[in-house]
Amino acid sequence: MKLCIPAIEHEQGGSGTFRRAWRAWLTQKGVAWTDDIHADYDVLFVNAWQTRYRAVYQQKKRLPNLRVAHRVDGAGQDYGRTDGADALQKAVNSLADLTIFQSDYCRQSTMSKFNIIGLDGPTIYNPVDADFFTLQGDTLPEITQIDGPRILTAIWSPNPRKGAWRIPLLARANPDVQFIFVGQTTFDDPAPNVHPFSAMNRDQLAAAMRSCDAFLNLSENDPCPNIVIEAMASGLPVIYAPSGGTPELVGDAGQPIHSDDDFPSALNRILQDHPTYRSKARQRAESEFAQDHIFSQYLATIIASQRRQMPPLWQHVMAHGLTSRQWLRDKIVNYRDWMPRG
Repeated sequence: MKLCIPAIEHEQGGSGTFRRAWRAWLTQKGVAWTDDIHADYDVLFVNAWQTRYRAVYQQKKRLPNLRVAHRVDGAGQDYGRTDGADALQKAVNSLADLTIFQSDYCRQSTMSKFNIIGLDGPTIYNPVDADFFTLQGDTLPEITQIDGPRILTAIWSPNPRKGAWRIPLLARANPDVQFIFVGQTTFDDPAPNVHPFSAMNRDQLAAAMRSCDAFLNLSENDPCPNIVIEAMASGLPVIYAPSGGTPELVGDAGQPIHSDDDFPSALNRILQDHPTYRSKARQRAESEFAQDHIFSQYLATIIASQRRQMPPLWQHVMAHGLTSRQWLRDKIVNYRDWMPRG
């Protein structure tokens, strides 16, 4: 069996991390793969809306035994996207032979909450490199020298549903807690116990995690945040908003907060039994999300999949028309963005 994991222009964020790790694992296991969508292969692996409907349709017509595995990335509109990504994802899923959801919440949001995905499938969580994100290793002196409980938050997106705007509010309400913020957000009026750090590379982020006592995740409707799993692998208990797929990931390795008022008691519970929470976080990451465990599930599920019939012509015409209009709209938006003003 040979897989195609198509190359895309910008492999960034969580999906980029996943694709690089997936390719490396396949290579290690001796499973053939290519990133050339025009090559010959048995399985086309597409992520969310990153491969256009037309390209998937062309390959499925070209290769009569081709199976399409579609990794669903949640409903874009569920966490603030307004660029039509869900229309693209819906169209691609109509060609899929296998759908893989990143969490049970991901399935619920794309099949019930929003009518996007039509083909049900298994839940397989995102993986973590548990040999890289570890309890032992380098720390960052600029963080470890800060006195008091150190709570790490890492947010790279300006999306308000990621929750960065809540950090100054929590900091002012909890002046004895040190909030270590990694990301690109600039606070207009930061509290003195907020310590911002610009975006870190992977090594720096792992060291920052080992320098703190807990991880804070305030995102809403996030289907499967990689950063939460990486924090757990680093031994950080997670204080989190009970939203999206995060509760599924954390289990008993952290504490939920339904409002900012819940934060002090949640942190106290963790600090009072910190070694136990720390151990639970690491053990859960190793047993549930380690790369070999997750990618073995992916491969077994793909091997067991079977090709479905092509959609009827009317459905193809509708999907192609929908995605073509979305492509045109994206081009117009991009054109307006770079046109000079005045």
